[in-house]
Amino acid sequence: MKHMFQMVKEKRKFCICLILILGVAFFIVTSYRNARMPVKEQIEKVLNTWYVRGNVSRTIEELESLLRKTKRKKGDYSKDIVMIEISLASVYTQTGRYTKAEERLVEAEKLSRESGLAESPIEDLCKAYGEYEASQNNYEASLNYYKEAVQWCNKLYGDNSAQGGAAYLRMSYIYLDTDELEDAEKCAELAMKPNYSDHRRLFYINALVTLGDIRMKQEKYEPALSKYEEAYKWYNTIFATDTKEGALIIGSIQERIKEAKRMMKENGGE
Repeated sequence: MKHMFQMVKEKRKFCICLILILGVAFFIVTSYRNARMPVKEQIEKVLNTWYVRGNVSRTIEELESLLRKTKRKKGDYSKDIVMIEISLASVYTQTGRYTKAEERLVEAEKLSRESGLAESPIEDLCKAYGEYEASQNNYEASLNYYKEAVQWCNKLYGDNSAQGGAAYLRMSYIYLDTDELEDAEKCAELAMKPNYSDHRRLFYINALVTLGDIRMKQEKYEPALSKYEEAYKWYNTIFATDTKEGALIIGSIQERIKEAKRMMKENGGE
C-alpha cells in the first residue's frame, strides 16, 4: 500500500501539471480580429504548444522571449510581466529548477509590490509560491500561500470561483500527503463546488481522484473505486485521450481503479 501511494504521488505531479501552470490563463481564445493576441493568451499558446508535449526547453525559450519583448514595450506592462514571471516560476518548479523558480517568484513579487498590483494575477502569484514551498516540503508555508490565494480569489471573482477551486485542490494534495485526511476531504469537496467549464473540468476530476485516494488511505476501497470510476467517466467524456498527457492521466486513473479492485478482493469485497 505504501508503494502504491508513493507511485500515485509521483504520477500526480505530472497529471496536475496543466492545472498548476495553466492557472495563469483563464480562457482559451481561438482567434482575434484586428488585434494582437494579449500576453495572457500568448502564454496559453506557448504552454499548449510546447509544455504539454514535454518540450520544457522550448517552453522556457518562448516564455523568456515573450518576457524580453514585453519589457521592451513602452508603457506600463507590469501586469503582463508578472504573468510571464509566474509562468516561468511554475515551469522551473515543476522541473526541479528551484533556484531559478525562486528568482522568478521574487521578481514577480517585487514588481507586483512596486506597481501596487491588486488584481489578477496576484492570486496566481500566491499559488505559485504555494507550489514552490510544497516542492521544498515547507507544507505550512505552502498552505498559508494557498489560503491567501483563496482570499484573493474570493475578492476578485466571488465565492466558489474556478480560480478558488484550483487553490483548494492544491491544498487537498498537501493535506493528503501529510495524512491530514479530514482537511484533505474538506478541501477536495470545496474544489468540486465551482461550476467549471469543460476546459477547466480537470479541477473537478482531480478532486474526485483525491477523494478516492483519501478513501484508499482510510481502507474504504469500495467508495474509493466509485470515485475513481466517476473520474474516469468524466475524463473520457470531456477530454481527448489521444495525447501524451491524456494517456498518462487516464492511465493513472486506471491504475487506481485496478488497485482499488485488488484491495477489495483481498478484503472480501470491501
